[in-house]
Amino acid sequence: MKSLLTKYTNDVIASCVYNVSIDSVKEPNNVFYVYGRISTSLAMFKRSLTILVHRNAPWLAELLQLKIVDSHIAKFFYDQVAETVEIRQRTGDRRSDIFQLFMDNNKKRKPGKEMTVQDMANHAFRFFFDIVLTQTCIVAHLLAKNPDVHKRLQQEIDETFKTTVS
Repeated sequence: MKSLLTKYTNDVIASCVYNVSIDSVKEPNNVFYVYGRISTSLAMFKRSLTILVHRNAPWLAELLQLKIVDSHIAKFFYDQVAETVEIRQRTGDRRSDIFQLFMDNNKKRKPGKEMTVQDMANHAFRFFFDIVLTQTCIVAHLLAKNPDVHKRLQQEIDETFKTTVS
């Protein structure tokens, strides 16, 4: 169940945050899923130790230039954000996603106080850190424990699907 929810969550994040359409269930080796899993895996001792140093002694992490995410993975996600922002600024396209919120917010800020593309990339990347997955698992558990709520939710989804599709 967790694997399926992880893949679904990855697809939602890729769509809502990075404006990319993927299907991680059918294509589990897509770059978003693979890089997201690598970056959020705390199973490696080195990564756990790095996070511990960043959290408890950020000055030491900076001095030792410890990176939580591998450089090529960070560059991949940064490039996704930079390309999205550049295209939208050039074309004027708008989309209902987090980058649009960041870009709209920048217009309200004083010069020099805007979010940089790096800031946007950092915030967007944080979505990969199991927040959505954990919440999805809790909802799935609660729905399994409350079949009446599950049934009512299914009916509402079916009704909504019928009205939006037809």
